[in-house]
Parts: sequence; C-alpha cells; structure tokens
Amino acid sequence: MDRSDAALGIQFENLPDVTGDARAALDLYTLFEVEFWRSTTEGAVSDLIPAVANPAVVGVVQTQVDGNASRNLKISGQTGVRILDVVADAASATITTCQDPTAALVTYEDGSVVSAGEAGASALKVVAGLRKEPDLPWQVVTVENSGEPC
Repeated sequence: MDRSDAALGIQFENLPDVTGDARAALDLYTLFEVEFWRSTTEGAVSDLIPAVANPAVVGVVQTQVDGNASRNLKISGQTGVRILDVVADAASATITTCQDPTAALVTYEDGSVVSAGEAGASALKVVAGLRKEPDLPWQVVTVENSGEPC
C-alpha cells in the first residue's frame, strides 16, 4: 500500500512488490513513517504512534518532537522515504530505507525559512526492526539511523 500523502508532505519510493509477512510488515512500517512525519510537522506525537510502535520507539518520536520544540523550529514541506530492502518472516522483519528530508522546510523562531538540506540535513540510511507476536499486530520495535548516506 502506497501511503504517500502530498498534503501531509510524505512520498514513498521504490515500494517493493512483496507478499505475506513482508507485505504486512511493510504496510505497518509505512503507517509508522506517515505518523512519524505527522508528529514532526504538527509538533505533537500522533495518537497512532503508540499503537504501531513499542515504548522505546515512541520515545524516539517524542525526542524528535521535543527537540524541535526546544529549538523553536517548525518543520513542514516534503520528506521522502525510499525502501531499500524488506526481509521478513512470521515473527520479525527488518526494513531498510533511505530517509531524505532535504526538501523539508525549517522555520526558525525569527520567521526565517530554509530547506532542511540548507540547515544541514542529508539523506541517510535508516533500519527499522519490527516484531509480530501471535494474535497481535506488527509493531515497530527499533529505529536506527545508521548515519550512512544513501
């Protein structure tokens, strides 16, 4: 499912044609990314984040939101998520992406606006771990920014 949302400002690329467990994990992950971006742009953790992520990952989202607020930054515009790899079985999945926020806009407290790329952001590889317990939905359990460019 392509959850790209032009109004929200998130674009998914290279969505693989996977099935079964890989499809279910990828669908949940793209929902997580949409809600993470919504949290970033709206300045509050989306109500859906705790439903799709464990408490540690909810904390990652909260830290992002709080960091922007403490620096009086507003984020808007576009972000891109390119799927690089999906590996899954019935209990776990690893999804590797290239996160590209460089076209997003950063509004500073004084009202000045620059692209995230101009502010120093770059496209980086991110690896997410997902887990599926019997009779429960998939959940994002780790999100690791590798620091590697992509």
